Amino acid sequence: MLPYFVAKFFVGAVSGFLLVRYCPAEGPRNSQMIWLIVGGMALLTPIGLLLARRYIQVHESGRD
Repeated sequence: MLPYFVAKFFVGAVSGFLLVRYCPAEGPRNSQMIWLIVGGMALLTPIGLLLARRYIQVHESGRD
């Protein structure tokens, strides 16, 4: 549950930044860029988990 908690900590700040930057109350909006960034983060997550597998995987006793 720790990775989920850590992710929730950053989601509010990132979503607020993206909305202010790409969908201001007035002026031009670029909501496609928000989805491109969110999609990129979604693609990076599995790669990060594979790279950090050594550190987050729990080893069971009796197994090599």
